[in-house]
Amino acid sequence: MQTKEEKLAYVRAWNKRRKLILKDKVDALLGFVCKRCGFSDIRALCIDHVYNDGAAMKRTIGNKCGYVSTVALYRQVLRAPERYQRLCWNCNWIKEFERRNSILK
Repeated sequence: MQTKEEKLAYVRAWNKRRKLILKDKVDALLGFVCKRCGFSDIRALCIDHVYNDGAAMKRTIGNKCGYVSTVALYRQVLRAPERYQRLCWNCNWIKEFERRNSILK
């Protein structure tokens, strides 16, 4: 018979394994190189919404505050990989800056 703490530890370990498995699948799918500049340090790479629809995704699959868990994001990427790309943080911010400037013009 497991105690409550043992069950909780098991669930946490299982969730961590599940998240790492999904992350590995997403990494293999999107690659390890920025689509714009070719930067390849995984510590500075992120997942970008190709069609700038991240806010809409947060409204549909996020909680009341718009928070989307990492696992939910990974599942979305695996369902529709054509909607996502790998960018470095610099290119991601440049893309956002360009998007905001195009709205203001």
